[in-house]
Amino acid sequence: MRNFKSKLVITVCTLLTVVTITDASIKKNAAYAQTVNTKTLASTQRLMKHVEKIHTKKVDEEAMNEKAEAAEAKKAAIAKAKAEAKLAAKQGAAARKAAAIKKQKALTKSYSQTTVKNGTATYKFVKAVSGNIESSATYKAVQGARKYRGVRLTRSAGTTTGPNGKETYYNLNMSRVVSIMHSKGISGKYWVRSDGVKMLGNYIMLASNNNVRPTGTIYETSLGLGIVCDTGTFASGNPRMTDIAVAW
Repeated sequence: MRNFKSKLVITVCTLLTVVTITDASIKKNAAYAQTVNTKTLASTQRLMKHVEKIHTKKVDEEAMNEKAEAAEAKKAAIAKAKAEAKLAAKQGAAARKAAAIKKQKALTKSYSQTTVKNGTATYKFVKAVSGNIESSATYKAVQGARKYRGVRLTRSAGTTTGPNGKETYYNLNMSRVVSIMHSKGISGKYWVRSDGVKMLGNYIMLASNNNVRPTGTIYETSLGLGIVCDTGTFASGNPRMTDIAVAW
């Protein structure tokens, strides 16, 4: 802008100088006036064209600058909108996750209520969702209701003392047992948990003394909440023992 003003001032001053000199020459020599006027006119026209050229160039430069500034502003606005959308999405995901956790905690709390029967704290039955049970919020809430956090039964150990007495494991075909459970109105899909434990719906399949813990009784083991589906010869010698069905 400063450079443009300087050029314009110089051009105008030059023009004024030429006009002044021409006027002086004409006054001294009238015969020379016609020739001078012709040359002056041509010179003036050239100067005016030069001024117009400088002005046009400046206008073009300003238009280009304005266009560039508008492009930068648009780019900044788009970037800001994207950042705001990303933040909103992140906040929305965090809010949904927090709501899901809150809901699961509430479910877990409601599922953690127990009733003592024959010396065993028993839990209420909760129907499993369809599809992948192990990854479902319902399953996690159900199993999250257990209180025991001690030593777990393992294949290598063979036996352990869990929250409700001695525990062992067995690996048999469970199709007959599952059919019996369904015939008794106890629903649940048979599946094998990722750690090899055999499941019926949300619960580990257990064998126990049916006089102490009848079929359908839900109670804690070292591997999680289980449901009594079966019994065995061990039950007469150790009525509080639990045999856990596994695929080991």
